[in-house]
Amino acid sequence: MRRLPVSYLVLLGLAGLIHLDWHLGRPHHMRLSLEWGRHWLAAIPVFALAGWFLAARFPDRLWAASAINLVGAAFLGQVLEPLAENLGDSRFSLAMPAERWMAFAQFMAAGLMTYLIPLAWLEHQRAPS
Repeated sequence: MRRLPVSYLVLLGLAGLIHLDWHLGRPHHMRLSLEWGRHWLAAIPVFALAGWFLAARFPDRLWAASAINLVGAAFLGQVLEPLAENLGDSRFSLAMPAERWMAFAQFMAAGLMTYLIPLAWLEHQRAPS
């Protein structure tokens, strides 16, 4: 039986960065906010490294590894972490305001576009000339 192509380093690292991005980009009136308009720039080096690492570690199962690790990180960082933060609160909408979803969408868009760059480069390197 084959193991799932999961890298806990990538999974937890990206989930942590998704949460950190919320602190980088959220409005100033919230606690622990930096209100950085270009918060999504933090995704560029990390997603590029994640793409390179997963391509090197799981070359034969890259798309499965990509899906499992990226979706898992997004779920951990954007859904489970806010739920855990507000366990005692009865209104989940306070933990998930529209600004959080917008910051998440910008971060993931920049990250996913960047993620594909090392994959394309490595695929080009592997192709016979």
